[in-house]
This record gives sequence, structure tokens and C-alpha cells, in this order.
Amino acid sequence: MNIEITGDILELIGVGYLLILFMGGNFGWLRSNSRLAVHFVIACAFFVLGVKYYGLNLSSFGNENGAGFLFGPIIFVVLYASLRAFYKKIFSFEPDMVAYSGYSTRDQRRLNFLDYVVFLVPTVLSILISLLLAN
Repeated sequence: MNIEITGDILELIGVGYLLILFMGGNFGWLRSNSRLAVHFVIACAFFVLGVKYYGLNLSSFGNENGAGFLFGPIIFVVLYASLRAFYKKIFSFEPDMVAYSGYSTRDQRRLNFLDYVVFLVPTVLSILISLLLAN
């Protein structure tokens, strides 16, 4: 069985994995160093695929590149891990992201500004850079 890799498949893989990472940050799945390390290895594998297949165009758009979406996960994981380590050094507990609430039920505390920064900066930058590299 031979699977042909197209730009559309690479786009779906990149966007799908970014959604998994976003949900992982929101639901607290990335609070573990071992899980973050596993996601780093997976993101590195996608990065290598993105470099290898960077020339594949999407069939639905003229010159947009499907492999550009594979660079987003490594950007998210590296930025999130760096900001998380910085946050833990300042506050000595894990950052948390709770949608529509200013209170963390996991840690029994109010969220501060850096809780949102640790999650939103990697999210926004990984999406923007993926979109820029896909064009």
C-alpha cells in the first residue's frame, strides 16, 4: 500500500496536530514534562516532514504550500515550554488556562495575566507563522 503525500494531506496533519496541542494546553494535558517531551519529538518529526515536502502546493489554492502548516507545532511546543518554564520560575506553580473564567479549579487560585500569555502567545504565533510559511 503506497500513500501519496500531497499538500492537502500535510495541511490536514499540521492543522489537526495544532488543534490537539491547543486542546492540550486548554485542558491541562501539557502540564507534564514527559507529555511535553513526547509532543516535542512528534513536532520535530512534523518539522522534518515540512522541510522535506515544502514544495508541495495545495490543490485548492494556487501557490499556497501545504507543508507550511507542519512548522506550527514545533513553534507552539518550543514557545509554550519556554514560557511555561519562565512562569514556573516566577510563581513556582503551573500556568493554567480556563476559558471564560478567571479562576483555576485545578490549582484553586485566580488566574493572572501571565497565565493567559503563556497559552495565547504560542497559539497566535504558531498560527501566524504557519499561515505565512504556507503562502
